[in-house]
Amino acid sequence: MSSKGSDGKMKMMRLLVGCAVSLVCGAASPGLSAKPVAGPDSWKGDFEAARRNCEELGKVVERLEAKGGGQYSRMSYEVVRYSLDAMAKDLSAGYTNRVIRGMKEVSRILPQALAKAKRIEAGEEKDIAVPRFKSGPVRIRGPILYGDREWPDGRIEHDKPVMLNGWGHFGGAQRDLELLNRTGHNYLQMEVGFNKFLPKPDAVATNAFDGFFAVADRAQKADTKIDLHLCVHYMAGWPLAKSPASKFCRNHFIGFCVHDPYMVGVMTNFQRQAAKLTKDHPALASYCLTNEPGSQNVSKCPHMKAIWEAYLAERYGTPAKMNELWRTNFTDFAAVPMPAYPKLPKTPLGLEFVRCNRQAFADFHAKLAKAVRDVAPNVPIHSKTTVDVSLGSPKECFFWSMDAARFAEIFDLIDHDGVHCYGPQSEWLGDWIRSQVGYDFIRSFADKPMINTENHIIQDHCAGYGIPKEYVYSALWQDAIHGQRATAHWTWERGGKASYNKLFNGLAPERPEIL
Repeated sequence: MSSKGSDGKMKMMRLLVGCAVSLVCGAASPGLSAKPVAGPDSWKGDFEAARRNCEELGKVVERLEAKGGGQYSRMSYEVVRYSLDAMAKDLSAGYTNRVIRGMKEVSRILPQALAKAKRIEAGEEKDIAVPRFKSGPVRIRGPILYGDREWPDGRIEHDKPVMLNGWGHFGGAQRDLELLNRTGHNYLQMEVGFNKFLPKPDAVATNAFDGFFAVADRAQKADTKIDLHLCVHYMAGWPLAKSPASKFCRNHFIGFCVHDPYMVGVMTNFQRQAAKLTKDHPALASYCLTNEPGSQNVSKCPHMKAIWEAYLAERYGTPAKMNELWRTNFTDFAAVPMPAYPKLPKTPLGLEFVRCNRQAFADFHAKLAKAVRDVAPNVPIHSKTTVDVSLGSPKECFFWSMDAARFAEIFDLIDHDGVHCYGPQSEWLGDWIRSQVGYDFIRSFADKPMINTENHIIQDHCAGYGIPKEYVYSALWQDAIHGQRATAHWTWERGGKASYNKLFNGLAPERPEIL
């Protein structure tokens, strides 16, 4: 094939891909239009019929459960009931596009689920029984999580492999915890920030964790484990005022200087106290210590400058030896500049700086980990990393600072905040390169459980309607095949017109068939 013909085909392919992505992710068709596509009165009959059929399904499910069955029928019933309740609110808010999509999906789910439940009740189809996670300790052996499982007939199996599957990360998942458990979920990530727990230098607000304890008590009864995120990125103003370096050494989700001994002491104290307060709750599964951590804007940091000079001295011994290997003529280590993000020189200096920066960032996380382990040695810990991006361009902050091998060594669980979104961005309909490749890469460093506490299976702002349920089914199976043992999906919230809620437009809670 000629290069000219190849270029023409590539241009056509990019055009087709762009059109397809627009259709899938709704660039041309917003999912929350308040424009009256169909008035509420025209939906009254459909809603009433769906409500009646849903109530009938609920009665059949109760009879099946009385005989020790009905697990999958229960999940279908709860999804339909939740969706109908949510769509009733959408109608009142004028979100007619979302109601149209939801009703189409419910109209496919509900008749099938009702007919299937009736066949099972009549003995015409075999019911499927599966064990469910039972509240209790979760143990780690190698890359597997072990716990207790309960069958529908009440039999309990001890110390068996378990999969934790659930949601995060805000009020919606906490509110609907019992509903989510009835739909087969058993895992929840929730967060408490530094600014709530230590709002002032001389104040410890233990009531910041009241919400955690209330949810955790419910979770224990609902056979659900909680990953508690001790958020260092929700900052209070008072520590920053005492850390001049934090004015210009703040990175991605971490809004303070991780090299400043003062800030390190403040953050380790926060997580140590928080862990001491919460470590004994039986619903607690693990602690998350940082979210999507990155550190790249460090070129003006005096603390990092000292770390850089010490690194070079340890690495080369003398400036003369360094100059010989680098083919440079620096007079001393203090004269070696730190690259300014995002311009990374493709020289030995650039390579060594990335190594040094990654080492310093991992050292900061090791200090956080030690602080928590000092008071809660039996609670697994992890950092919600974005390893896939660290494999990419030097323009990405994670490339500058993410040492996957060190993180795998430091933590008990390997957390990869992966993105596996639907859409023909390449020759694959599922973007497995940003998820499963990251799993395989980071798991190669340690034989530990792989988790994803912010699983992006649907793209943010994706209000388009073209995401098939088969894609989600495939994505979840591929995650498990590549080592995932626990996941909290992003996120149990429905979108809205407010700027904050727009982020959630088109996510799974708005899609009955995907649920």
